[in-house]
Amino acid sequence: CRTLIIGGGVIGLSIARQLLLKSSPSHSKYPELILIEREDTLGTHMSSRNSEVIHAGFYYPENSNKAVFCVRGRHLLVSYLKEHRIPFNPCGKWVIAPEITGRERLESLYLQGQLNDVEGLTLLTASEVKAQEPWLRADGGALSSSVTTIFDSHMFMRSLEAEIKLRGGTICCQHELVSLSHLNDQRFQADITAAGEQTFSLTAERVINATGCWSPSWVGSLGENLPRYEVKYALGRYWSLKGTAPTQRLIYPLPMAGGLGIHITLDLQGRVRFGPDVDWRKDEALQWNETIDYSIDHQSKADFIKGIQSYWPKLDPSKLLPDYAGLRVKVTPLEHSEPDFTLLGPQEHGVEGLIHLLGIESPGLTSALAIAEWVEHALD
Repeated sequence: CRTLIIGGGVIGLSIARQLLLKSSPSHSKYPELILIEREDTLGTHMSSRNSEVIHAGFYYPENSNKAVFCVRGRHLLVSYLKEHRIPFNPCGKWVIAPEITGRERLESLYLQGQLNDVEGLTLLTASEVKAQEPWLRADGGALSSSVTTIFDSHMFMRSLEAEIKLRGGTICCQHELVSLSHLNDQRFQADITAAGEQTFSLTAERVINATGCWSPSWVGSLGENLPRYEVKYALGRYWSLKGTAPTQRLIYPLPMAGGLGIHITLDLQGRVRFGPDVDWRKDEALQWNETIDYSIDHQSKADFIKGIQSYWPKLDPSKLLPDYAGLRVKVTPLEHSEPDFTLLGPQEHGVEGLIHLLGIESPGLTSALAIAEWVEHALD
């Protein structure tokens, strides 16, 4: 019995590790597990082009997949980091309202957090913010999240990779899926190109589509009964700060359409990045052979300056440097008003052994281990 996971980002790796967790190479419920990744390195797209933040879960509608998996995933991820001695910093985060009119939105986020069972939330007044961060403009105060954390996502993925191999799983980089079909005997056939040259066919009883931005392009050709949903893509750019960080916590403005606003985030070395912004790029699924342009338009600097100076008036624009960009795929079920994780297993689409994971953008990194639990249960 063979399981094929397509996609070597944090979601695919987390699923592979979860499926192998309670087994050994000699006795396994998943005796042959293969993960393929078309790039020459694991986690090169959404998994590494983000803010490396472990989110608390207060942004998302009650009972949405994002809310449920983020809250559960945070607990699982922090426990994993502690157990495997992977660096992290529970630096905390403030969502701030530069204008006094934003206070009501902060209060709504606080109440949303209570509905989602989020820990560590406190509302701060403008004077309380000024006492701790005098450089910061927050006339409407702030929502403090004490459990928000930054961590080394690359070390996390390397740890998952090591666990998978230790438990008998196989990881193949530079292996690209070019077609997927359903055979008559409840097996799937995957046609795969290795290192851009040799093409071969692989059969499997279970297939998990964890291809991130490309996941929607693999949906619908295998006889699935699918819900209707909308797919959009947004490029998010980051600019870094040359110089000393003004704070040791994360600072976020109020969320905007399509994202959480151009925020101040830190890495474990204390370096500062701003972003991401939201640059809408595409309103239909990326095809499997489409590449992503991650170049940064330097004209975006003016919008970054405007956004940052709304809460840090004394920012020196000359210290902003272009850093990197990432593409986010946003999937909105047509009966919903907000994008959400769209997890499609046999119970949802009627095809045994097949899993599609769509729209796993932020907080996908936080939610990865919880999503892996869902996949294991969906395959039982």
